[in-house]
Amino acid sequence: MFVKEPVNTNVYYSVKPLHCVAQLVGLAPYCYIRNPQTGEELIDISRSSNVKKIIWALVLLFTQFIGIIWYTADNFINPPNSLVDFVEDTIQFPFFAATSMTAMMLALTTNRSKMLQIVKHLNVTDNLLFHNPNNIYKQQHKQLLIILLCVTVSSIILFYFDVYYYLTYNPLYVIVIYVPYFIWSINELQFLNVVEMLKLRLTTLNGNISMFSAKEYSIGNVSSNFVYMRRRHTRNRYASNIDSSVNTEECMGKTLQISNHESIRTSHILKLSEIYNRLYEMCSLLNSMYGYMLLQQFSAYIMCLVVDGYILVRLLIDLYKADDPLIPREGYTALLLWNVSNVVRPFVVCLSCQRLKNEYKRTVYYVQTIKLHPDMSREISNQLKLFANQIKHCKLEFSACDFFDINLSLFCSVILTATTYITVLVLLES
Repeated sequence: MFVKEPVNTNVYYSVKPLHCVAQLVGLAPYCYIRNPQTGEELIDISRSSNVKKIIWALVLLFTQFIGIIWYTADNFINPPNSLVDFVEDTIQFPFFAATSMTAMMLALTTNRSKMLQIVKHLNVTDNLLFHNPNNIYKQQHKQLLIILLCVTVSSIILFYFDVYYYLTYNPLYVIVIYVPYFIWSINELQFLNVVEMLKLRLTTLNGNISMFSAKEYSIGNVSSNFVYMRRRHTRNRYASNIDSSVNTEECMGKTLQISNHESIRTSHILKLSEIYNRLYEMCSLLNSMYGYMLLQQFSAYIMCLVVDGYILVRLLIDLYKADDPLIPREGYTALLLWNVSNVVRPFVVCLSCQRLKNEYKRTVYYVQTIKLHPDMSREISNQLKLFANQIKHCKLEFSACDFFDINLSLFCSVILTATTYITVLVLLES
């Protein structure tokens, strides 16, 4: 069920595509190393070894800060003509830059040490769960390559149509909108990648728990048969000396077999508990790393959905009434792509967290099912009760600084909130 010999993990290979892109945008100022003595895989977060990465991240951060100050000042000197443009230029676009800048500041300060702890927990968990994790690492490597390719291509297409809409190439828009948007996307991918890694390991753990359940039932049958044989032997204790000695040796063998099985099952429960504790520690670290970022990101999602959704509804109303549209025809594609992006991105984040929550519910179900087995020894029953209490109090779920949980219910709330604001704006204008 579990790996007995230590396995050399290769977490870096599985996250290499995303790590390289994250270093390019200043979100990963650290490097993966391996301890030559123990073979343990770690990350080097020392400043002396990552001077160039830190300087590059600071340059990107300072550039975005100067760009947003310049952009905001220009909007106050030359205010936009319409209320929608004013909201976009003074609230929505600065929020883009602020989201990416917050992600970079956290990556430069606290998230590096927490990422080191996550890698340590991954090493221990993979050593206990997988016989050959290289296949899993290769599969994750391919998936990240495909996802990064899709994100890059979709971002280029979106930026192209956006530039085509404005008909001019403005470097300030690149600094204030396009670069922060891409950094924001990579930061989300980092979060989603670790969530999927956590979900994969929890799925494997549930498979081990279900295997334990099946074996436990078979051991329970052995135990009940042994009790029946023991009672039968007691009723015939006045039989011949030869038959009595044979039955006694048979019962003693059954006793040793059941005792050995109970010790193995107890050690397996302890290992299951240790693995789950590692997964919970990883989940807690992720919450501390991305909790505030999730709060800021979903606030930005609502703002983008309201502004871009309102422009889209206004456009549809104008086309229906055959009036002059709010934006020129060249901007239709860019507006549609922005709205699709504003809906898809929060949905993917909520879906990933919901999948982990569903897997956690399966863990609870499996453990509760094993506890209902009637022919279980007291020692195993006590260990299962402790394991069930651990799962009950250490939930694997994500929240935005405890303001709200990240799941599909949150996505429905975001859509409903944006729809309400758009409806109010349309009614006020009419």
